[in-house]
Amino acid sequence: MKKIFFIMAVLLPLFVFTGCSKDDDEKGNDLLEGTTWLFYTHNEYFNADITYVLQFSEATYKMTLTTEGFEENPYFPIEDVNEEEIGSYTVDYPHVYLATNKSSHTCLLVDDKLILYQDDDSEMVFNKQK
Repeated sequence: MKKIFFIMAVLLPLFVFTGCSKDDDEKGNDLLEGTTWLFYTHNEYFNADITYVLQFSEATYKMTLTTEGFEENPYFPIEDVNEEEIGSYTVDYPHVYLATNKSSHTCLLVDDKLILYQDDDSEMVFNKQK
């Protein structure tokens, strides 16, 4: 009887710890797959609207920059812009890492907001689109 009790006492923690595996709790790329995020701002100095749209697929992201309404300025001529950045991403919840062959960004995922940290220590706060 003592041997059976000893064997059960040794095996019980093994079953408990394997039942609490961390693999089930990790949130990977599927957390963002198929989502769209929006950052919008109006630049008063140039009187222009600046919009970033960030879309996630299974393994890649696409960030589109669109600007509209730049006023003509003979000293600093600026035209409207429509650019795309495509790269890969990884999720180490709550952090998201965006990477291209030219740049990389670190983001923080908080509820329905994705905070992208820029090189100049400023932040862009993207809101999740429903």
